[in-house]
Amino acid sequence: KMEHPVQTIGIRPGEKIHEILVNEYEIQRATEESKYFIIHPEYRASPNKTPAKLVAEYTSTNAEQLTTLEEVIGRLNKMSDSEGYD
Repeated sequence: KMEHPVQTIGIRPGEKIHEILVNEYEIQRATEESKYFIIHPEYRASPNKTPAKLVAEYTSTNAEQLTTLEEVIGRLNKMSDSEGYD
C-alpha cells in the first residue's frame, strides 16, 4: 500500500457544502414513505401529502449526517441487508 500525503485546503470558491434535496415547492406535493419521499407531479398531487410549511426544505444539512467511515459502512451494510444482498 502506497502512502500519499494529504493536504487539507478547505472549500473552493463556488463549492457547495450542502445540497437542497427537496425544495420548498416540491415538498408541498411530497409524500413520505418509510425509506424515501415521493415527489408527485404538480398536475397529480397526492391527497396524502406530507404537511410542510412553504419555507420548509429537505436538505443535506437537516438530513442525517454520516461523519465516519464506520457509519458509512454500517449504513451500506444495513441497506444491503434490507435489499436482500449478501
